[in-house]
Amino acid sequence: MKTMMNRILLVSSFLFIFLVILAGCGPNNYDDCVLKNLKGINNTQVATAILITCRGKFPLPPKEEKPSVEVPSEVLAKLDGRVEQKLSWGKLKGKIDNQNEEWTITSITIVVFPYDTENKEKEYITELILKPFSVENIEIEIMEPKDPKWGWNIVSAKGYTN
Repeated sequence: MKTMMNRILLVSSFLFIFLVILAGCGPNNYDDCVLKNLKGINNTQVATAILITCRGKFPLPPKEEKPSVEVPSEVLAKLDGRVEQKLSWGKLKGKIDNQNEEWTITSITIVVFPYDTENKEKEYITELILKPFSVENIEIEIMEPKDPKWGWNIVSAKGYTN
């Protein structure tokens, strides 16, 4: 019986707090909403409900997506990569290293070229999120070079400053 009364009291408290928050009793932002409504609350479930309700009333602003632009040559010079010389099922696999302090790289263009001059080089573009001073794995489907001896270069990249 006592447990049932405690549950009814807890649910009643929760509903009262929820209704007060929804009624818009004063807070102008998320922090004010939380501070005002958490006073005297010692129950984790009620506190969580308050946080959720306040976030619903004061949602986070949408993240601004920065447009990607062609990176300057000095930024491109700080991109390094290592690829496996053995292709596996037409996939070039490797790692790209971004040693730029202020640029996040969102795509790179790689040129694969045979060492013999009969075949032409081919460009491949891959999307990625490569933050400053980080390394990411890449895997690009390519047309396998006919010559077993081939090379590659990063020829361009896009990204944005942080």
